[in-house]
Amino acid sequence: MIVQKNARQYYLKTQTTNKWVVGEYAGNAAREAATTTNVDTSWHYVVGVRNGNTSDSVYVDGNFTGNLSGAFTTSTASPDLQDQTTGLGIGRASESTTQFWNGRIDEVVLSNATRSRNWIRLNYETQKSGATAVAFEMDSLKLSQTSLNYSWGSTITPDTIKVYGVATTLSISGPGVTDSASFRTATGLIFNRATGVISGTASVVLSSSDYTITATNAAGSLSANLNITVNATAPSNLVYSSTSYKFGVGLASTTVTPTVSSGGQTVTYSVDPPLPDGLVINTSTGVISGTPTTGTVSTSYTVTADNGVGSTTRSLTIAVLNPITSFSYLTKALALPRNQAMTPDSPSVDGTVPFGPVTFSVSKTLPTGLTFDTLSGKVSGTPTTAQAESTFIVTAKNGITSFNKVDTLHIRVVVPPSSLAYSTSIINVEQNDPVSTITPTVNGGNGIVTYSISPDLTANTGLGFNASTGAISGTATTISATTAYLVTATNLAGSDTETVTITVLGTEDYAAWSNYRDITLNTGATAANTGASLAGFPVLVRLNKSHRVIFQQAGSGGASLRFANATGVHLPYQIERWSTTANDTSAAIWVALDNVNSGSTSGGLTSFRMHWGNLSATDRSNGNKVFPTSRNFRGVWHLGDVSGTSLRPNAVAGGPSAKPNNFPGGYVVKTGVIGMADTLRGGSGAAFTGDFFRIADTTSSDTTYYSDFSTGMTFSVWSYFNPTGTQAYSRWMELAGGTATSNPPGQIGFGRHVSTSRLRGEAANSGGTSIGTDTTTTSPLAVGAWKYVTLTIGTGSTPSVKFYTDGALQASNPAAFTAAVPVMNRRRAFIGKSAWSDSCFKGMLDEAVLSNVARDSNWIKLSYKNQKSNVTPVFDVVYPMSSIVAGRGTAIAIDSPTMAGTATRFGISGPSVTDSITFRTQTGLVFSALTGKISGTPTSTRSATTYTVTAYGDSAWSANTTVSLTVNGFTYANKTATFGKNVAITADTISAASKVGTFTGYSISPALPAGLTFDSTTGSISGKPVVSATAANYIITGTYAGGMARDTVNITVNGFTYSAPSPTYGKNVAITNNTPTVNVGTLSGNYSVSPSLPAGLTLNTTSGAISGTPTVVQTSAKYAVSHAFAAGGNAVDTVA
Repeated sequence: MIVQKNARQYYLKTQTTNKWVVGEYAGNAAREAATTTNVDTSWHYVVGVRNGNTSDSVYVDGNFTGNLSGAFTTSTASPDLQDQTTGLGIGRASESTTQFWNGRIDEVVLSNATRSRNWIRLNYETQKSGATAVAFEMDSLKLSQTSLNYSWGSTITPDTIKVYGVATTLSISGPGVTDSASFRTATGLIFNRATGVISGTASVVLSSSDYTITATNAAGSLSANLNITVNATAPSNLVYSSTSYKFGVGLASTTVTPTVSSGGQTVTYSVDPPLPDGLVINTSTGVISGTPTTGTVSTSYTVTADNGVGSTTRSLTIAVLNPITSFSYLTKALALPRNQAMTPDSPSVDGTVPFGPVTFSVSKTLPTGLTFDTLSGKVSGTPTTAQAESTFIVTAKNGITSFNKVDTLHIRVVVPPSSLAYSTSIINVEQNDPVSTITPTVNGGNGIVTYSISPDLTANTGLGFNASTGAISGTATTISATTAYLVTATNLAGSDTETVTITVLGTEDYAAWSNYRDITLNTGATAANTGASLAGFPVLVRLNKSHRVIFQQAGSGGASLRFANATGVHLPYQIERWSTTANDTSAAIWVALDNVNSGSTSGGLTSFRMHWGNLSATDRSNGNKVFPTSRNFRGVWHLGDVSGTSLRPNAVAGGPSAKPNNFPGGYVVKTGVIGMADTLRGGSGAAFTGDFFRIADTTSSDTTYYSDFSTGMTFSVWSYFNPTGTQAYSRWMELAGGTATSNPPGQIGFGRHVSTSRLRGEAANSGGTSIGTDTTTTSPLAVGAWKYVTLTIGTGSTPSVKFYTDGALQASNPAAFTAAVPVMNRRRAFIGKSAWSDSCFKGMLDEAVLSNVARDSNWIKLSYKNQKSNVTPVFDVVYPMSSIVAGRGTAIAIDSPTMAGTATRFGISGPSVTDSITFRTQTGLVFSALTGKISGTPTSTRSATTYTVTAYGDSAWSANTTVSLTVNGFTYANKTATFGKNVAITADTISAASKVGTFTGYSISPALPAGLTFDSTTGSISGKPVVSATAANYIITGTYAGGMARDTVNITVNGFTYSAPSPTYGKNVAITNNTPTVNVGTLSGNYSVSPSLPAGLTLNTTSGAISGTPTVVQTSAKYAVSHAFAAGGNAVDTVA
């Protein structure tokens, strides 16, 4: 920056393109005008002009050199509107600490007017150096040298000029010279028009020549003569790019071109001795080229450059080589024991002489301790560091690149194998049972040659042993006592051993077991309600103190416990927990059911048998068989059954254990859902202290155990979540690729978002980009409670992702992954932690299960219903009164069932009975769905009827028993009887069809209305009621052996009574009306009387009144007055 006002409001500067620039800037808008000529180191008169708001112009030495037109837009501030009060900066940009002018500045002028071109031109002409107002004659002109005589190529001593006076121009002339440019062409020297100095290098041979130098001003001119001679010299400094060259027979050579100082004359070239056949030297340029045809050993050649004045030479060594025809190492694959000196490995190389010397190079550094001889190609030394097999390319070369030959070495440095281990070192199998392949792991065994086992495994057991992998597999065909087998892994560097104890037990006949019970898994609509059959399902058989007899008889640790399906086929089982302490009688046994019926098959019932009591039996618990890889199990960690930093074993054969990390001292396990559980403290961040389990990475080294989830994935765990809110996610499990220090590609994580409480599934593709998301459900996952959480991922490039809580689907396809994540290798896995070393789970975890298949929703539902707390199988359901004989209307004694196991609810079914409500409707008895108790008073008779009672172990187990119910009783033919007073009734007897039971006698309460009689032998009611009686219940009790039954008859006796039942009248004397009063009932119709009243008396058939005047004498006589009732029948009253 040269001149600037107000932070670049207006400015004059130079820029990086080496141009002069004038410009202005305002409101983020700018315009600039630049020169077309470059800035140099001379003094220049530079002017920048602002032409109003239309353009900017720049002038250099009075000449217009650049212009930029165009006003600022209205949307930006015009420089005219900027602050006019700020200062002027010279030599720097005010807003920058780096943009300073580097040079000299003189005569700075700022005007607030647009100067014209003529103004600017005149200023330049009058101000430029040497400009004067009056010209005077010059006195003299003198040269510092009047004669210049130099050899060609010499740098001359500058010849200066002294003008006594003021010269406005200086010029030079002579033979072929009219100005400074032609002077330089003729002589190679430089004439400075401003100072008259002659300088430079004599680059043109010149015989003696005279030149005239003239100084001129307005008053005249002066001249001086100069003689110049430039003499030719001998050539010198003949140089080729190298002094030694190799050419290949039959290969066109790369042009070899020299440089030389010619001495000012034409140079010719020659060589001695003659070049090899096919190569030539150009006598004009000295270039050596061609295609050699014959091999030639290295020979010295002299090249001479001559220009007639003299000559110079250069010696070159040239060899023409034949191709290398063969190059090979005797041993190409080197397996070298660490810390042992190797036998040197040298190559053989051959060709037609001359083809050497041959040197050697290797593509990369050899393993530590080994050396490579570049002259011989020999590999030797003592390797000190283990290294997997690596490829090394060795090149043999003789200087001709196209003749190079290569050979490849494969080198590995082998360390002795160590830490040889099998996932299980104790194998107990039954005769003729297959054994899932168990392959050992070993550290440092990068050069394993063979595995061996002793004694002979196959001869002893029938099992196979793979000498290449150390795998144990096959079918145990031979019974074998417990035997320790020593497995040895051997390589060039040494060996390591591991002991595996194998027992092949004889096939057991469960008929020898003294006790058994059938237990039933219920998937029907009233229980687990699953919709599909399940093969290979591991069912949890949980026992508690209600099964105490089993604990008493099954032997130590449940050693005699066995299971078989309905057809007697033995079922694998694993005892996870067996406790018989005073305060903890409990067991958790996993049984692999070959098939679980769907809810619609066989009523949803799957029964299998549990045997125990053979105290000579030994434990055959085997988790490998319950959770086989053939059923897609990859990891089953029961958790909590060991504490502290002990490994949590994997029930899957060959599966890695869970290694606790960061666990505190004195670690105590807590009661879980299934036995005990592990407690994790949570935490996040790079320096987190959270507890977690390392899976498939127990020694902090990568493994390829979890290498294929192309068939899908399921992870489930019982979780008691207790977040602190300090971490974004609380991870249950994560599978990750990559290494412990790199971005983990192919990551799958499953956890709970702390702030939203949502389930979260997250994945990253091979580039580490997140391609998963939260669930779409807003339902939070409960805190402070055990929950069964499950993630499933299907197959394909956009697999279905599902989340379950307590066996119920919470979200499906919340965000289908955009890459086939499950196919990626899973080199590391964790429980309770993210692969990013953050998001550790806080709470308790129990029963973590990993599968390489997306489990069916029915599988997940049944797992939850079967595993949740306190769910036990129930059996031996017994009612004290399994055959109830009751009397109708008589309360029964409460019948409460007992059972083994914990029943959480009960159901009942039978003829016309589907539940407790219909049972009560049918029988009048109460059935408790909570306790299974039968109580109450039967209301209807029934012959012996069988009802099925189902005791449910929550929604997974059930057991049936039957109860026979007989209700003795009887029913009267007319249970609601309406009689008329003084009218004989039709006997009301017990209906023979309704009678159940044999009765010895009957009684009735209360007493019948007067006139009616009760037969205590038959229970018959008969007679003629003589009084009215309102409706009343009469309870008839029948007695049978062992009890009583009752029936109720409701009896009403309708009737009316005259006010004077026995009147005496006088003949011919009018009587007082004798009127009836209705006591019970509602009349219907008219009164009638029999026989006819005495003459003179009349009966009002409507009111029943007797009135009139008797006209005859009559002795006492009875007259029966009758009337019908609305309820039916007649009543009679007698007037005497």
